[in-house]
Amino acid sequence: SVQVVHATLGQDFNFGPVTWANSVTWQTSSDESAIPLPKLSLYSNLSVQFRIAKVLRVQLGLDCSYFTEYKSIDYQPATMVFYNQSGIKCGNYPFVNAFINMKLSRVRFYVMISHVNQGLTGDNYFSMPHYPLNPRRFQMGLCVDFQN
Repeated sequence: SVQVVHATLGQDFNFGPVTWANSVTWQTSSDESAIPLPKLSLYSNLSVQFRIAKVLRVQLGLDCSYFTEYKSIDYQPATMVFYNQSGIKCGNYPFVNAFINMKLSRVRFYVMISHVNQGLTGDNYFSMPHYPLNPRRFQMGLCVDFQN
C-alpha cells in the first residue's frame, strides 16, 4: 500500500481595492516510485477592483501557479496508458496569466493573456514529459444574463 499525505494552507489578504489570494500545498508519497508528486504547489492571485463612471466594474489582475520539480508520470498515446518514468523532471516553472474582468449591468466580459511569461522565466514549461503547457495566447469572453 502507498500513503499520500498532503496539507494545504490558504490565506486571502484585502487592502482596500486590492485582493491577494494565496494557497500553498505540501504533499508527499510513501513510495515516490509508485506515485511521484511535487513536494510543493503554490497558487497566488493578485487583483485590484474599481469602478469606472460608477457603472462599469473592473478587476485587473495576475494569477500564478507553480510546483516544485519532480519526476512526473508519462503518457503513451499508442496504448493510452500513463506510466512512471525516472528520466525527465518537470516543474520548477511559474505559469502566469494576466486578466481584466469587467461587468456592466447584466453583461460580463473578460480579456486574458494566458502564459504571459512564456520564454521569460526558463524553458521547463512541461506539465509532464513531452507535453508542454499551453503556449501564450490571447482570450476574450462575453456572458449575457437574461432575466425571465
